[in-house]
Amino acid sequence: MSRLLIVSRIIPGAEGRVAQIFAESDATELPGLTGVTHRSLYCLHDLCVHLMETSDVDPDALAAARNHPLFQQVNERLSAHTSPYLPTWRSPRDAIAACFYRWDAPTVRPTSADAPAARPATTDTPAAHPAG
Repeated sequence: MSRLLIVSRIIPGAEGRVAQIFAESDATELPGLTGVTHRSLYCLHDLCVHLMETSDVDPDALAAARNHPLFQQVNERLSAHTSPYLPTWRSPRDAIAACFYRWDAPTVRPTSADAPAARPATTDTPAAHPAG
């Protein structure tokens, strides 16, 4: 799994329209083509932060998805409400924030005291008791 954080400008008040564009896009095959498994959108004033979690996808498939009509349609629709954070950016890759620190909680395995007691497997069937 990978996480991408995309930073852009958003027209204040356009959050609902941007969310709707992504909701409609996420209902298509586009997330599967790009490997997107999670998306969250955040804003602070005119700053839009787009968090995506993706499965590992073949880079060639991802490049092909960027040329897909649905991908281009989403970008075109978003352009009415969002713009690059820096006007010098030339591609979506320029909008990806660099991660400079990451922490994940350690995986905790149950100790023997936490694990349920083991029970021996039985193959014997209980004897039938006549109703009495």
